[in-house]
Amino acid sequence: MRFTMNKTILTFCTLGISLMLSTGYAQGDFDFSKPGYKAPLNKRTKEIIKNHRENTQRHEGMKIRMREAVKASSKDVTFKGKVVDLKGKPIDDAVVVVSVRSFDPDSEYFFSSTKHEISTDKNGGFVLSENSMSLSVRDIIKKGYEFNFEYVDYYHFEFSNRLKSGHAVQNSQFDPNSNESVVFRVRKRGTVDFLVKRSFSWPFRMSKNEPFKPLLLGEWEDPYGKEMNLFAYRSEKNKPLELSCEFNEDYSKFKLLFRGVIKDSGVYLSDTLLYKAPLDGYQESVIYQDDMLGDIENGKKRRIYNRSLFLYVKGPGDSYYSRIDLTICTDPFSEFCNDGSVRITGSVYTNPEGRRYLEYDKKFNSNERVLRSKIRSERSQARMKARKNKKQFNEKAFIEKIKVKYKNRNYGKL
Repeated sequence: MRFTMNKTILTFCTLGISLMLSTGYAQGDFDFSKPGYKAPLNKRTKEIIKNHRENTQRHEGMKIRMREAVKASSKDVTFKGKVVDLKGKPIDDAVVVVSVRSFDPDSEYFFSSTKHEISTDKNGGFVLSENSMSLSVRDIIKKGYEFNFEYVDYYHFEFSNRLKSGHAVQNSQFDPNSNESVVFRVRKRGTVDFLVKRSFSWPFRMSKNEPFKPLLLGEWEDPYGKEMNLFAYRSEKNKPLELSCEFNEDYSKFKLLFRGVIKDSGVYLSDTLLYKAPLDGYQESVIYQDDMLGDIENGKKRRIYNRSLFLYVKGPGDSYYSRIDLTICTDPFSEFCNDGSVRITGSVYTNPEGRRYLEYDKKFNSNERVLRSKIRSERSQARMKARKNKKQFNEKAFIEKIKVKYKNRNYGKL
């Protein structure tokens, strides 16, 4: 039986070899003696390879056209600018940081960006001559001044026609052939003081509407390292400001109520940013009211998005002043929103030492915080030394020592 099975297998092998000889070998498609033998390709595989080659050629063609288009969009441009303050006075020796985008054949998208820093002359002017397709003014640096994109009409400029959705679009923000300078405005800063800062976010929902107390001073150190605490940290009852929201019957309008809950404190609401708190005009409470739908877009009213308000708070006995930068957003009730809301976000800047200066400078504030913490350690060591020598800590003498040691301290100024 084993002999019969082996004979059957041998017969099938012989028939297979004979079939191969009568087809492949006869046509010359198979030659096992040649190195790198590959099986013949079927029709489907040949179509895939053909499509791949065509796609590769098409892609290479697109890259070539894109390369030429980017190259053509770059041109030699002389950009003239001028830096002035908000009153129009030229600012000299200001550093203008400019990002220039230009043709780069070695880049994946055939362009790259380069940063340039240019100083203004005595007339506030600066000039940049480059082969570029566009440029953006990223910052203007001058001690005692602040640059904000809100102060300028444009900060990004393109210099040629560019293709967009198959149509040539001319960017008219800057004419490279014009002799006029583009004006950039900066704000002269006032007195900068040490501020306690925090941020918050709170939704007033139609389904669950609860008051919110955004102002929390907490702990801080005075200029001589003494630990201060106007209100207990994380104590809800001692927060000096309460914010609440009321909706009308059909939830189409809302009313925000700002109320000082500490005796002899006051609030002042404005749509203008003031870097020094108002001297008077404070009230026990103020109201802001608006529609849930306010902004018109494409002929239809849309929800309120990032509407700005500024609230100023005066502590009892002028013990502190705060500025709260408020942003209001609404989500009206609709078929897509089952629970409408008014969301309030903001940043709180508090001058805890009773001065009205509310201009925040991050670098100054950080350095001042570190220095006050260092002086607090010196104060602690001085108290321990006095206790060790069985003497009473002399507060007045310590303050005079700190004044002498840090006599070059630029406290309260930028």
